[in-house]
Amino acid sequence: MKNLIFVAKSTGLECLKFHLENFKNDNNIIVVCDPDKQMILSYLLSKNIPCIDIDSFCSNDLKEKRFDWLLNLWGGCIFKKDLLSLVRNSLNIHPSYLPYGRGRDPVVWAIRDRSPAGVTLHEINEQVDGGSIWYQEEVPYILPISGDTLYRDVVLACIRIFKENWANIRNLTYKKFPQSDLNIKTKKRKDLFEDQLIDYDLLSSDQKELFLKVLAHDFGDNYCSIIKINNEKLKLRLKLEKIEEN
Repeated sequence: MKNLIFVAKSTGLECLKFHLENFKNDNNIIVVCDPDKQMILSYLLSKNIPCIDIDSFCSNDLKEKRFDWLLNLWGGCIFKKDLLSLVRNSLNIHPSYLPYGRGRDPVVWAIRDRSPAGVTLHEINEQVDGGSIWYQEEVPYILPISGDTLYRDVVLACIRIFKENWANIRNLTYKKFPQSDLNIKTKKRKDLFEDQLIDYDLLSSDQKELFLKVLAHDFGDNYCSIIKINNEKLKLRLKLEKIEEN
Protein backbone atom coordinates (compact mmCIF):
# COMPACT_ATOMS: atom_id res chain seq x y z
CA MET A 1 0.00 0.00 0.00
CA LYS A 2 1.01 3.62 -0.55
CA ASN A 3 0.52 5.79 2.51
CA LEU A 4 0.87 9.48 3.31
CA ILE A 5 1.54 9.73 7.03
CA PHE A 6 1.62 12.82 9.25
CA VAL A 7 3.10 12.19 12.69
CA ALA A 8 3.61 14.30 15.83
CA LYS A 9 4.37 13.80 19.50
CA SER A 10 5.54 10.59 21.17
CA THR A 11 2.03 9.16 20.90
CA GLY A 12 2.09 9.42 17.12
CA LEU A 13 5.60 7.99 16.98
CA GLU A 14 4.54 4.90 18.93
CA CYS A 15 1.73 4.32 16.43
CA LEU A 16 4.09 4.93 13.50
CA LYS A 17 6.60 2.42 14.88
CA PHE A 18 3.84 -0.19 15.02
CA HIS A 19 2.86 0.50 11.42
CA LEU A 20 6.44 0.36 10.15
CA GLU A 21 7.22 -2.86 12.04
CA ASN A 22 4.08 -4.70 10.94
CA PHE A 23 3.64 -3.52 7.34
CA LYS A 24 7.19 -3.51 6.05
CA ASN A 25 6.20 -3.69 2.36
CA ASP A 26 4.18 -0.48 2.41
CA ASN A 27 5.46 2.56 0.57
CA ASN A 28 5.26 5.49 3.01
CA ILE A 29 5.76 9.22 2.71
CA ILE A 30 6.19 10.42 6.29
CA VAL A 31 5.73 14.08 7.22
CA VAL A 32 7.00 14.99 10.70
CA CYS A 33 5.17 17.73 12.61
CA ASP A 34 5.34 19.50 15.96
CA PRO A 35 5.04 18.87 18.87
CA ASP A 36 8.18 16.73 19.40
CA LYS A 37 9.27 17.18 15.78
CA GLN A 38 13.00 17.03 16.49
CA MET A 39 12.67 13.89 18.59
CA ILE A 40 10.74 12.11 15.81
CA LEU A 41 13.13 13.31 13.09
CA SER A 42 16.10 12.05 15.11
CA TYR A 43 14.52 8.64 15.58
CA LEU A 44 13.63 8.20 11.90
CA LEU A 45 17.04 9.39 10.72
CA SER A 46 18.73 6.98 13.14
CA LYS A 47 16.77 4.16 11.48
CA ASN A 48 17.50 5.46 7.96
CA ILE A 49 13.78 5.95 7.38
CA PRO A 50 13.13 8.75 4.86
CA CYS A 51 10.91 11.57 6.11
CA ILE A 52 9.95 15.17 5.41
CA ASP A 53 10.03 18.04 7.88
CA ILE A 54 6.62 19.75 7.87
CA ASP A 55 8.42 23.05 7.28
CA SER A 56 9.62 21.69 3.92
CA PHE A 57 6.38 19.99 2.95
CA CYS A 58 4.32 21.27 0.02
CA SER A 59 1.16 19.49 -1.07
CA ASN A 60 1.77 20.62 -4.66
CA ASP A 61 4.73 18.24 -4.79
CA LEU A 62 2.28 15.34 -4.45
CA LYS A 63 -0.29 16.35 -7.06
CA GLU A 64 0.76 13.57 -9.45
CA LYS A 65 0.69 10.92 -6.71
CA ARG A 66 -2.15 8.80 -5.31
CA PHE A 67 -2.29 7.10 -1.93
CA ASP A 68 -4.25 4.22 -0.44
CA TRP A 69 -4.23 5.84 3.01
CA LEU A 70 -3.75 9.19 4.67
CA LEU A 71 -2.82 8.64 8.32
CA ASN A 72 -2.83 11.49 10.79
CA LEU A 73 -0.98 10.13 13.81
CA TRP A 74 -1.48 12.85 16.42
CA GLY A 75 -0.65 15.67 14.02
CA GLY A 76 -2.54 18.95 14.25
CA CYS A 77 -2.78 19.60 10.51
CA ILE A 78 -6.02 20.69 8.87
CA PHE A 79 -6.30 18.86 5.55
CA LYS A 80 -7.80 20.65 2.58
CA LYS A 81 -9.63 19.28 -0.42
CA ASP A 82 -6.57 19.34 -2.69
CA LEU A 83 -4.71 16.88 -0.46
CA LEU A 84 -7.74 14.77 0.48
CA SER A 85 -8.43 14.23 -3.23
CA LEU A 86 -5.14 12.30 -3.49
CA VAL A 87 -6.16 9.53 -1.06
CA ARG A 88 -8.65 6.67 -1.24
CA ASN A 89 -9.03 6.29 2.51
CA SER A 90 -7.99 8.19 5.61
CA LEU A 91 -7.69 7.81 9.37
CA ASN A 92 -7.21 10.25 12.22
CA ILE A 93 -6.64 9.33 15.86
CA HIS A 94 -8.76 11.62 18.01
CA PRO A 95 -8.61 11.44 21.82
CA SER A 96 -12.34 11.67 22.45
CA TYR A 97 -15.53 9.68 22.09
CA LEU A 98 -16.87 11.53 19.06
CA PRO A 99 -19.05 13.45 18.54
CA TYR A 100 -18.24 14.46 22.14
CA GLY A 101 -14.98 16.39 22.33
CA ARG A 102 -14.69 17.68 18.79
CA GLY A 103 -11.77 20.05 18.35
CA ARG A 104 -9.02 20.91 20.81
CA ASP A 105 -8.42 19.70 24.37
CA PRO A 106 -11.21 17.08 24.49
CA VAL A 107 -10.06 15.57 27.81
CA VAL A 108 -10.60 18.89 29.58
CA TRP A 109 -14.11 19.21 28.15
CA ALA A 110 -15.02 15.62 29.06
CA ILE A 111 -14.52 16.48 32.73
CA ARG A 112 -15.99 19.99 32.49
CA ASP A 113 -19.11 18.80 30.66
CA ARG A 114 -19.28 15.42 32.43
CA SER A 115 -19.44 13.79 29.00
CA PRO A 116 -17.89 10.50 27.81
CA ALA A 117 -14.13 10.33 27.29
CA GLY A 118 -12.59 7.97 24.80
CA VAL A 119 -10.74 7.34 21.56
CA THR A 120 -12.05 7.52 18.01
CA LEU A 121 -10.38 6.37 14.80
CA HIS A 122 -12.21 8.29 12.12
CA GLU A 123 -12.11 9.30 8.49
CA ILE A 124 -10.66 12.71 7.66
CA ASN A 125 -12.77 15.24 5.79
CA GLU A 126 -12.86 19.03 5.57
CA GLN A 127 -14.93 19.30 8.75
CA VAL A 128 -12.82 19.28 11.93
CA ASP A 129 -13.20 15.86 13.57
CA GLY A 130 -16.38 15.33 11.57
CA GLY A 131 -15.56 12.28 9.47
CA SER A 132 -17.21 8.87 9.62
CA ILE A 133 -16.03 6.51 12.34
CA TRP A 134 -13.93 3.39 11.73
CA TYR A 135 -13.76 2.40 15.39
CA GLN A 136 -14.23 4.02 18.78
CA GLU A 137 -14.01 3.03 22.39
CA GLU A 138 -15.00 4.79 25.59
CA VAL A 139 -12.40 5.35 28.31
CA PRO A 140 -14.32 5.13 31.60
CA TYR A 141 -13.52 7.57 34.39
CA ILE A 142 -14.90 8.29 37.83
CA LEU A 143 -14.96 11.71 39.45
CA PRO A 144 -12.93 13.10 41.07
CA ILE A 145 -10.18 12.80 38.46
CA SER A 146 -7.65 15.37 37.27
CA GLY A 147 -7.26 16.36 33.64
CA ASP A 148 -3.69 15.08 33.73
CA THR A 149 -4.70 11.62 34.94
CA LEU A 150 -7.49 11.23 32.41
CA TYR A 151 -5.24 12.52 29.62
CA ARG A 152 -2.62 9.86 30.38
CA ASP A 153 -5.32 7.16 30.38
CA VAL A 154 -6.66 8.37 27.03
CA VAL A 155 -3.19 8.56 25.43
CA LEU A 156 -2.43 4.96 26.43
CA ALA A 157 -5.81 3.94 25.04
CA CYS A 158 -5.06 5.74 21.75
CA ILE A 159 -1.89 3.73 21.23
CA ARG A 160 -3.52 0.43 22.22
CA ILE A 161 -6.62 0.97 20.10
CA PHE A 162 -4.61 1.92 17.01
CA LYS A 163 -2.42 -1.17 17.38
CA GLU A 164 -5.40 -3.46 17.89
CA ASN A 165 -7.50 -2.13 15.01
CA TRP A 166 -5.26 -0.71 12.29
CA ALA A 167 -4.84 -4.01 10.44
CA ASN A 168 -8.59 -4.54 10.14
CA ILE A 169 -9.24 -0.94 9.18
CA ARG A 170 -6.55 -0.80 6.49
CA ASN A 171 -7.94 -4.00 4.97
CA LEU A 172 -11.44 -2.46 5.08
CA THR A 173 -12.70 -5.27 7.30
CA TYR A 174 -14.49 -2.63 9.34
CA LYS A 175 -17.26 -0.57 7.80
CA LYS A 176 -17.20 3.07 8.73
CA PHE A 177 -20.36 4.71 10.06
CA PRO A 178 -21.40 8.38 10.33
CA GLN A 179 -21.17 10.26 13.59
CA SER A 180 -24.28 11.00 15.58
CA ASP A 181 -25.47 14.55 15.11
CA LEU A 182 -25.68 15.95 18.63
CA ASN A 183 -25.09 19.58 17.66
CA ILE A 184 -21.95 19.69 19.77
CA LYS A 185 -19.70 22.74 19.49
CA THR A 186 -16.21 22.20 18.10
CA LYS A 187 -13.80 23.58 20.70
CA LYS A 188 -10.84 25.82 19.95
CA ARG A 189 -7.77 26.54 22.04
CA LYS A 190 -9.15 29.97 22.96
CA ASP A 191 -12.08 28.19 24.65
CA LEU A 192 -9.59 26.43 26.93
CA PHE A 193 -7.85 29.65 27.94
CA GLU A 194 -11.16 31.41 28.57
CA ASP A 195 -12.35 28.55 30.78
CA GLN A 196 -9.00 28.38 32.58
CA LEU A 197 -9.38 31.85 34.12
CA ILE A 198 -11.54 32.10 37.24
CA ASP A 199 -12.32 35.72 38.08
CA TYR A 200 -13.05 35.90 41.80
CA ASP A 201 -15.03 39.11 41.42
CA LEU A 202 -17.41 37.39 39.02
CA LEU A 203 -18.07 34.38 41.23
CA SER A 204 -21.49 33.93 42.76
CA SER A 205 -21.83 34.37 46.52
CA ASP A 206 -22.02 30.58 46.96
CA GLN A 207 -18.87 30.07 44.88
CA LYS A 208 -16.99 32.71 46.89
CA GLU A 209 -18.16 31.10 50.11
CA LEU A 210 -16.77 27.72 48.99
CA PHE A 211 -13.45 29.26 47.95
CA LEU A 212 -13.04 31.06 51.27
CA LYS A 213 -14.10 27.99 53.24
CA VAL A 214 -11.35 25.90 51.65
CA LEU A 215 -8.75 28.61 52.29
CA ALA A 216 -9.85 29.15 55.91
CA HIS A 217 -9.46 25.48 56.81
CA ASP A 218 -6.11 25.05 55.09
CA PHE A 219 -3.47 24.45 57.79
CA GLY A 220 -1.50 21.85 55.83
CA ASP A 221 -1.95 18.11 55.42
CA ASN A 222 -2.82 17.62 59.11
CA TYR A 223 -5.89 19.86 58.92
CA CYS A 224 -7.78 20.98 55.84
CA SER A 225 -11.22 20.86 54.26
CA ILE A 226 -12.72 17.49 53.47
CA ILE A 227 -14.93 16.85 50.47
CA LYS A 228 -17.22 13.84 50.20
CA ILE A 229 -17.67 12.35 46.73
CA ASN A 230 -19.37 9.02 46.05
CA ASN A 231 -19.31 8.26 49.80
CA GLU A 232 -15.54 8.73 49.85
CA LYS A 233 -13.88 11.45 51.93
CA LEU A 234 -10.97 13.33 50.38
CA LYS A 235 -8.70 16.11 51.62
CA LEU A 236 -9.26 19.35 49.75
CA ARG A 237 -6.60 22.05 49.51
CA LEU A 238 -5.87 24.93 47.14
CA LYS A 239 -2.40 25.62 45.81
CA LEU A 240 -2.13 29.34 45.09
CA GLU A 241 1.01 30.67 43.41
CA LYS A 242 1.47 34.17 42.05
CA ILE A 243 2.05 34.45 38.31
CA GLU A 244 4.66 37.05 37.46
CA GLU A 245 3.44 39.22 34.62
CA ASN A 246 5.91 40.04 31.83
